[in-house]
Amino acid sequence: MMIDQPLDNLTLRQFRRANFSIGLLYDTPIATMQAICEDIRQAIAEHDLTKSEPGVVHFTDFGESSLNILVLYFVESSDWGEYMRLKEAVNYRIIEIVKSHGADFAFPTRTIHVEELEKSFLVKERN
Repeated sequence: MMIDQPLDNLTLRQFRRANFSIGLLYDTPIATMQAICEDIRQAIAEHDLTKSEPGVVHFTDFGESSLNILVLYFVESSDWGEYMRLKEAVNYRIIEIVKSHGADFAFPTRTIHVEELEKSFLVKERN
């Protein structure tokens, strides 16, 4: 298979991709979501090692328990440690951005609605 397929030498790559989603609470206002996306784009662009085109930061999905924002950008380095340091810095900055807008991250939740049993059913059960 190595002979028939092109070889992807990871050490020759000039950049690495960061691609993840963040989820915000459903009660986050639209204007706040828009401001958060724009601030994250700017934060990514501030780093010298992020590729010249702006990062992709968009509200993409209505998740089960969150409003999801896709964050995708490229780091101009093949060094894994340098990539991880930059990604960590961007992640910390994302936390600061979300908190500065008064928003918060969502976590998996479930709401359970319990219907009241009719009194007649309860009376029959006792007899």
